[in-house]
Parts: sequence; C-alpha cells; structure tokens
Amino acid sequence: MANLLEETRVLSGKYLLETIILGNQTNSRRISQELAVLGLRVVLVDETNSSLEGRYRYLRENSKGLACLLPIGLRIPRAAYDDYVAVILAERYLQSRGKGE
Repeated sequence: MANLLEETRVLSGKYLLETIILGNQTNSRRISQELAVLGLRVVLVDETNSSLEGRYRYLRENSKGLACLLPIGLRIPRAAYDDYVAVILAERYLQSRGKGE
C-alpha cells in the first residue's frame, strides 16, 4: 500500500490529478480510504463484468490473421489487458456524469 500512495503522490504532482476512479469491488473501500489521505477525490465505479469487457475489447482490437476466424470467446489474450479495463471504468464514470458517448 505504501508504494501505491507514493506512486499516486508522484503522479498527482506531475499530472495535477483531481479524481481517482476505482472499481467498487475487492479491497476498494480500504484502498479509497488510503488514497483519501492525499486529498484526492476517490470515486467508486461499478466494475461488474469490466474484466470480461476489457478482455473482449482487447481481443477485438488486437487479433490478426487466422485468430480472427475463431469466435472471440475462444481466443486467448497475448498480453495483459488491464488498461482496457481501466478505460471501461473511466467510460462508465463519464457516462454516469452525462459526459459519455
């Protein structure tokens, strides 16, 4: 947790962070309380099925060649797709504020 706080502190200074969007499931309450000491607004967003959506989005955008012939549910990601999940959570946050697609 100390590493998370230090990294967030550094990023906050570099990018002038105001709000942190965090999925609302595993350890989210504890993590949001820890981050609150930095004076940043922490918003919990419903993360139901976000990993599955992130996986599918990654595979849609990164499948090439013969892999495209397989149903998307049978394809296996070749790399981590956490950034796709983060984008999905950000989109959900913006949609909840009326600024989405």
